[in-house]
Amino acid sequence: MKKNTGFLLLISLVATAAVFLWMRNQGAPLKTPATSMGILNLEFAWNTEKATTVTQAWQGEILTVAKNNIYIDFLFIIAYTSLLTLGCKWLASKHQGKWASAGNKISRVVPAAGTFDVAENILMLLTLQAAPNNYTAMFTTGFAVFKFALVAVAILYIISAGLARIVKR
Repeated sequence: MKKNTGFLLLISLVATAAVFLWMRNQGAPLKTPATSMGILNLEFAWNTEKATTVTQAWQGEILTVAKNNIYIDFLFIIAYTSLLTLGCKWLASKHQGKWASAGNKISRVVPAAGTFDVAENILMLLTLQAAPNNYTAMFTTGFAVFKFALVAVAILYIISAGLARIVKR
């Protein structure tokens, strides 16, 4: 691992936290009685009926908030994929054998989560721009599921490899 990896890891952690908080605050109006999970309601609106419920709840200024929240998410994608990739690589460099191999493999697939997230964002913007339909709703949810699965694998690796490193000491 390069010497500046720790610095890059810290920068990506700060960036991820900053953009997350920005999105959370900016997207607060997206939590309505019909959309209690905010943008997640649109990510997991897997059919026309559910997507229509979301778009009807987000009219006027709230619709603009939703679109802007998705635009901000493009920055978040860069931040969290960098954080997870660097975190997995760094921890892999601190281990040997299966831990190292797993970390290196996971670090190579984390960017796919970002790719799924970009596709998901594009489809959500289409849903907000045009009438919701089953295809965009279903594919948005599919991309969200794959994204969250890859992110979960990376986070689980980071937690377990981190704990294994602590125990090993």
